[in-house]
Amino acid sequence: MEPTTRIEQWEFVHRRLARAKQLIEAGLLETAQGEHGPVYLCRSQTDPTTIYVVQRESCPCPDRFHIDGRKLCKHILARLIVEEQIPLAKIGQEPWPRHQKNGHTRGKERP
Repeated sequence: MEPTTRIEQWEFVHRRLARAKQLIEAGLLETAQGEHGPVYLCRSQTDPTTIYVVQRESCPCPDRFHIDGRKLCKHILARLIVEEQIPLAKIGQEPWPRHQKNGHTRGKERP
């Protein structure tokens, strides 16, 4: 079932981020040098004989989920996590502390 609302789309992305983290933790994503720069080789979790070659915005996996014309499968998200050097501990965490956003406290703290 494809998501139909923006919230459903971002829920799909959240689940895919968790799966992307699992790919990295399991050592299923490797970096290789391609003809035009680095590519990522990602072994399938369900079929160890299948390896997806993940490049910039493309992945040959059967996942068809897109947001704003961009494919966002777990393999592409894993590549982004590695390329952008995002600590795995941050995946799935709240982006800001509970009562703080951009250095400002939201609302008044109660004693």
